[in-house]
Amino acid sequence: MMQPELSIMSQDKFISTIERIVIEKNMSYLDAIMHVCESVGIEVEMVPRLITPRIKKILTSEANELNLLKRRANEPRLPI
Repeated sequence: MMQPELSIMSQDKFISTIERIVIEKNMSYLDAIMHVCESVGIEVEMVPRLITPRIKKILTSEANELNLLKRRANEPRLPI
């Protein structure tokens, strides 16, 4: 159920909610963001405006670990 006070969320409130969920539920940042978007009713397209550069860095790191990002041409690769 969507709570009226959460339907419009500030960046600070969004970030604190994400970080609380990451700690309490032992989720990745990506999963926590998706969880908050679903439970509060925020469109995923709104997320880039709500996250900070620090969170973007964490998300990039998680995405790289999950092979969700394309490799750059000059990035070193293991000889496999």
